[in-house]
Amino acid sequence: MAKISTYVVHVPKAEDIILGTQVYTESDPVLDNPTRNFTAQSIANLASAGTTNVIPAFSATGLVDSLISQDNNSIVYIGTQASGTRFTNTSVSTPNLVSTDLYVANIYGQNGGVLNIQGNSTIGNELSDTLEINATIQDGFNMKSADGSVFKITVSNAGALVITAV
Repeated sequence: MAKISTYVVHVPKAEDIILGTQVYTESDPVLDNPTRNFTAQSIANLASAGTTNVIPAFSATGLVDSLISQDNNSIVYIGTQASGTRFTNTSVSTPNLVSTDLYVANIYGQNGGVLNIQGNSTIGNELSDTLEINATIQDGFNMKSADGSVFKITVSNAGALVITAV
């Protein structure tokens, strides 16, 4: 009998047969661990078990579905497609995007969307950046100074910036 290591290596087809051992388990109590034939496809099915379009993750028990998926339109989701963060090649949308640092070139409130920035926020670098607001501001807006004083900022019909204490 020839040594198995001397056999020619081939690329398997799905219907090719691979020799193996069927092992006793509680759900499949075979006796004496008999030798069996398995198709290459049946082994591939075991290796690729999981949900279609979901990236697998390693766990203590083996491969499991991760929280990352992709739909048929190539949109990537972290979390459920109904409520998770959505990524396309040009946008990210999420109910809540929480991060210590987020770097982006442009942010758009597309289709009437709202950009809500809460907490202590710095927009731009005062030495090199320009803040431009291209929107209609209804009845001005309020700003609070460091000492707690509130000021209302409006634009007059003549185009003058008007700041009044509130």
